[in-house]
Amino acid sequence: MAQIQTWLENPDIAFFPIFILLIIVYKLGFARGRLPLLKAALVYLLMAIGCFPLTMLHIFGMPIIPAMIAAIVLLILVRFREKASRSEREKADRGMR
Repeated sequence: MAQIQTWLENPDIAFFPIFILLIIVYKLGFARGRLPLLKAALVYLLMAIGCFPLTMLHIFGMPIIPAMIAAIVLLILVRFREKASRSEREKADRGMR
């Protein structure tokens, strides 16, 4: 674990896990459909630009990577909950007909 922490202290290396986690958070929480190619490229470019301040906060000691992992876990739980409630509503709708 100490080797990973030492490895992530380098801003050039820390940028990529933060960017990947940011993409996962975007896909789980905010992407509601496929965007056209240029719009998707713009979104990913803006996310890459937004990763620079997040990387700096990570270098200064803020828990950016653990916070993003927690956000991913919460978004996965929300997805499961939405699917469960949707299936319950569909069963209730079929029972009323």
